[in-house]
Amino acid sequence: LTSEDGRWEDQLRGPDFFASEQFPELTFRSTGFNEDDAGGRGILTGELSLRGITRNVSFAVEYQILRQKGRDAALYFRGTTTLNRRDFGITAWEGVLGDTVTIEIIADAVDEQPSGD
Repeated sequence: LTSEDGRWEDQLRGPDFFASEQFPELTFRSTGFNEDDAGGRGILTGELSLRGITRNVSFAVEYQILRQKGRDAALYFRGTTTLNRRDFGITAWEGVLGDTVTIEIIADAVDEQPSGD
């Protein structure tokens, strides 16, 4: 968790928001992927765990597979979802902050297995 304001980061890590000392990890476990007909986009479904609470969520994703020597060599992935922070027990600053939160995940994955060539 990073921002341009260290005091805000401390507040977000504290018990009113993410309680990161008690719950140091946010996890997502994929349960399915539905690719659209054109490819490169789809819906990734799974279980998001935050503050000890797990909920089913869906990410709208875009991805690109880079091929090298006829095999999948790397994957670029970007996904977004919107959730209600109250569903995960984050209720601080009611009336100051909205309840809707957008999560964006951007990842690159590289296959480091030898190609056998």
